[in-house]
Amino acid sequence: MTKKKLSWLVLFFLVIASTAIGTYFFLRNQQPMRIGLHSPFAPNPTIKPLPLNEYSLSNLKSYDYQFSQLELTQAITQTDDFYTYLFSYQTMGKNMTGVINIPSQAKADNYSQKEFPVIIMVRGYATKEQYYPGFGTNHAAQTLAKNGYITIAPDFFGFGESDSEPEDSWEARFIKPINIIELIYTIKQNPIINIATNFTNSTTADNNQQPIASPITLNPDQIGLWGHSNGGQITLSVLEILSQPIPATIWAPMTAPFPYSILFFTDTNPDEGKESRAWLAMFERDYDVFDFSITQHLNQLAGPLQIHHGSEDEAALQIWSNNFTEKIELENENRKNSLQEAKNQPEATVTTQLKTDSNENFLQNLVSFSQPTAMIEYFYYTYMGADHNLQPAENWNAAITRDLNFFDKYLQDIK
Repeated sequence: MTKKKLSWLVLFFLVIASTAIGTYFFLRNQQPMRIGLHSPFAPNPTIKPLPLNEYSLSNLKSYDYQFSQLELTQAITQTDDFYTYLFSYQTMGKNMTGVINIPSQAKADNYSQKEFPVIIMVRGYATKEQYYPGFGTNHAAQTLAKNGYITIAPDFFGFGESDSEPEDSWEARFIKPINIIELIYTIKQNPIINIATNFTNSTTADNNQQPIASPITLNPDQIGLWGHSNGGQITLSVLEILSQPIPATIWAPMTAPFPYSILFFTDTNPDEGKESRAWLAMFERDYDVFDFSITQHLNQLAGPLQIHHGSEDEAALQIWSNNFTEKIELENENRKNSLQEAKNQPEATVTTQLKTDSNENFLQNLVSFSQPTAMIEYFYYTYMGADHNLQPAENWNAAITRDLNFFDKYLQDIK
């Protein structure tokens, strides 16, 4: 090869190399201009919808709660001590029914202008097949009614004559505190019980039983809660959402942390819990499970609270209540320390008592709440040999007597 040809060949390779290097730096400098272009082999990133977050305990503090009107729809039965009716009200824009017991003295003429204390009864789990209005609450509700309390037990959606529940079974579970809070709000805003235009007598009611002749007025400042089993978990959720000192008593409550409180029962399913475990695994991946667990929101709980649990309870273990009350003690210790720290700060204002909400600012308190600072006042009773329903009878009688004393004290006895 001649010297001249070699020079041209070297020049040729230099031109190719220079072009390649120039193209590289040109494309690299142009990269920022390509923002927004995506590889055809990778899907565009999307935000996964999390619809159940609406029902987390934190978000339910700012839920748009509505009130409606209580209406008697049917007379069921009567005794010398109380009258039993079916009732309805609106919650989440739908109709919900239930059972109401009204003490006989509330229908007497000399009580027509009297306001009566009311206790909302929150039942536990029931299948459609076994359910009837008042299931899980009747015995306690009637005993309370005999002692002068109007008791109200909602059916929940899908039960009784209530509208259907959501198709998503987990949504149906998470919305129950909303139903109770809107019932509380209805009592506070419309405390007079109305008679439905289609009021009827049942075949079991006394033919002479008529709807209340004069208006029965609930006392909007004297509302208590009573819950059994999963109704205890719903009751505690309501108390933590509202952060208000509503007197509440709970029997054999489900106080295990979520989602363990679900997993505990899945071994009885035909698939031994396989499907439930798979769903909960996905739920934990996408959601903050702590925001759905009552044990993680005790800093929002206000007393007074009364807890009953039997040692032979196989549906809700007594150790759950043992552990729950230990967590209450820890929360009280934290509040005590926080109050002490606040007192040591110059010009600090320390609030040690919760103010009872008035009807006028109740809705505002739902949206703009203050974290409780007072110690959680609670009473915990255990019953040796008692089952999930606090049977044998001597245990049940002891528990209901303690409940009567509890409500008489904290609802300011007016009987």
